[in-house]
Amino acid sequence: MAIVLLGILAYLPSLEGVFVFDDLPWILDNEDLQHLWPPWAAARGTSRPLLFFTLALNYAISGLQPWSYHVANLGIHVATALLLFGVLRRSLCSERIASSLPHISGQTLAGSTALLWVVHPLTTQAVTYVIQRGESLASLLMVLSIYALVRSRCRGTSAPTSERVWWALVVVSWWAAMATKEIAVTLPVLLVLFDGLVLTGCFETTWRERRHLYLALWLPIGLGIISLLILRPQHLPGLVRGDAEAFGRIDYLISQPGVILQYLRMTIWPRGLQVDHGWPVASLTQALVPILMAFLAIGVTLVGLVRRRPWSFGGIWFLCILAPTSSLVPLRDLLVEHRMYLPLVAPLFGLSWLVANLRDSRVRWGILGLAVCILGLTTAARNRDYHSELALWAQATGETHNARRFYNLQLEFVVDEGGVLDGPLLSAVEAAADLRPAARALQSGDAAGALQLLAGSQYPVAEYPAAANLRGLALWMSGHTDQAVTQWNRPDALPAARANLAVASWLSGDLMQAERLLAGLSAEATNIPEVYYNLGTLWARLGRLSDARQPLQRALALRPTMAAAMNNLGAIEEGLGLTGTAIVWYDQALARDHETGRLNRGLLHVRQRYYKLALPLLDRLMEVRPDARTANARALARYFTGKLEGAAQDLQFARQRGVTAALDNNLGCVQMALGDLEGARRLFESALSQAPAHSAAHHNLGKLLVSMGQPERAIEHLRQAARARPDDAGTAANLAEAERLSRR
Repeated sequence: MAIVLLGILAYLPSLEGVFVFDDLPWILDNEDLQHLWPPWAAARGTSRPLLFFTLALNYAISGLQPWSYHVANLGIHVATALLLFGVLRRSLCSERIASSLPHISGQTLAGSTALLWVVHPLTTQAVTYVIQRGESLASLLMVLSIYALVRSRCRGTSAPTSERVWWALVVVSWWAAMATKEIAVTLPVLLVLFDGLVLTGCFETTWRERRHLYLALWLPIGLGIISLLILRPQHLPGLVRGDAEAFGRIDYLISQPGVILQYLRMTIWPRGLQVDHGWPVASLTQALVPILMAFLAIGVTLVGLVRRRPWSFGGIWFLCILAPTSSLVPLRDLLVEHRMYLPLVAPLFGLSWLVANLRDSRVRWGILGLAVCILGLTTAARNRDYHSELALWAQATGETHNARRFYNLQLEFVVDEGGVLDGPLLSAVEAAADLRPAARALQSGDAAGALQLLAGSQYPVAEYPAAANLRGLALWMSGHTDQAVTQWNRPDALPAARANLAVASWLSGDLMQAERLLAGLSAEATNIPEVYYNLGTLWARLGRLSDARQPLQRALALRPTMAAAMNNLGAIEEGLGLTGTAIVWYDQALARDHETGRLNRGLLHVRQRYYKLALPLLDRLMEVRPDARTANARALARYFTGKLEGAAQDLQFARQRGVTAALDNNLGCVQMALGDLEGARRLFESALSQAPAHSAAHHNLGKLLVSMGQPERAIEHLRQAARARPDDAGTAANLAEAERLSRR
């Protein structure tokens, strides 16, 4: 009861937390959370389907209101603490272990450890930072697996059926943990060592009694690795590549002993907790002492393992759970607090055991009570930092080692919404044999040559109406639009000529005339694909998206290779919210090397935050037809993949082709991330001078002014942003934080 009560009290402020940092792309911008089926859809190709399915359940309960997400995370945390207590109590109260304990019972030592853990501030990042549920939920399932192993040995469960039920729970819990986060990969090793060191004291006995359980755990792993080696060996490097770009595997490895020492310092003195430590890579000289200390700790643990000492399992627990993130796989951040969520149990158990050795019970209970009180109050205070993105971020900026600390502030970019439509197409006509040379000249772009071939009286209009259409095309291509219209606007004009007249009307701004001509031609059931394409495209431009589908599909039926129709159908489906169907059409257009299809696919990747997938498409476009829209999209893709200087170059290129509020806002974000705060301020102010109601620029400028120590000036900008989005809890929280700082 004390574990539950104190855990809830320490984390009660977390229920008012908002979505921050990585919550935005994975929760707020993840449209797949709106669907519970298929259960892996929201995982977006990651190997964590169970994590995202639980987030989808939260979405079904409260939408994008954070309270249910925080309630679930708190429930996971308290449940993990109770299971830890159960594992420790049953293990410490066994005959093998109880006799070696000091002056307190195993139950008291288990309770002390669980109490310290449930209120420790170092667990807050895995609990209150919503998307880090991956860490806490995987930890819950790992502890559940160990608890099931312990229960399978308890008296009263010796019946084969009961034992097998607990064994099944061991296996299922591990697989569920693996479907939540990859940190569970070392659990089978942990289970074997826990069984042999703590439960039986003999690995031979462990194997004899539970070999079927461990075969059920290990055989699928072995078969999976063998299958991967045979069928997809190229995927193996990706499993251990990591996401670090600024340093290599060895740099990461030699830096980790220093990181682990910092973890242990924060265990004893949890001050300076941050969302972004920006821990620097250590040189060999700097890493030497921590490496020696790490070797010493590993050596002591190995000695205990060889001698089958139960106490060695504390070191094994700590090292095994940290191993996936603190060894040879180089991750972008060297030090992240949530990695210590479950390993924290080991040092806290050691501290509890040291206190338990004190002979005076009043001193023991006094130290424990004081520690729980201080840790709980610190945790509650830390949870209040999550009430605002600004509060959480600003708290860390003074201490982080990260030179790009502003990069971690969630700045608001503006990206083009909706697919880009291809424009209207002119129509030729199947020409008679004597007109084909002129038609071929037009196809090759030789308008002057076509006009020369069509000149004179050899092609009178009465006998050659097709010549009038071709002559109109040649004149249009030569820039003589009025003369082209004269050729098309004849009483005996062919359907192709009337279709081209509709295009001329459209481009001159007379959309009603264009629609009338195209609709009339469509009613005549003409077989000219451009008629249906132009009608569908015109309706799409006029906002009649559902109506636009049928004529575009008819155009494709007449000409299956018409990539522009595929692209425009994709843009229509995207406008209707049918992203999956839009992707199919864009990919078909892209397969025909259609540039607008490539642009739309790249833009969609950016809007979906698949930045690495967007970059090759946008790079290609910037090579063949660079423009402001493509440059802006590539700037965002570069920014969110860490290429800040390249993002700035793209936005400067785009601004050279026309300054807009959106471009100034986006370049301001990049300059702020690069640390040029004055330059960023000027750009945000420039954006607001062009568009005074620009909510993103107001929000960004408000954040910037708070960062510059000017909360009073920030309030009005944050207030403007909050008015524009009254349902945005994050903006409201940032406004409240600025108002709080201004009262200091």
